[in-house]
Amino acid sequence: MIIKTRAALLNRLERRIGELHPYEVPEVLAFQVESGARGYLDWLTQATGGRVVRTRRKR
Repeated sequence: MIIKTRAALLNRLERRIGELHPYEVPEVLAFQVESGARGYLDWLTQATGGRVVRTRRKR
């Protein structure tokens, strides 16, 4: 299973997986996203209760 969330929610997610998963030590791995489609990243932020902050791009 792949679960996508924000870094700020990772500890909460890991605890919940531990509560629900039948394994003694469920495999939970985190990967940092370096870049991605702006629209998708904005959607993910909003879907996980975060606030989308727009910054100006450097020219």
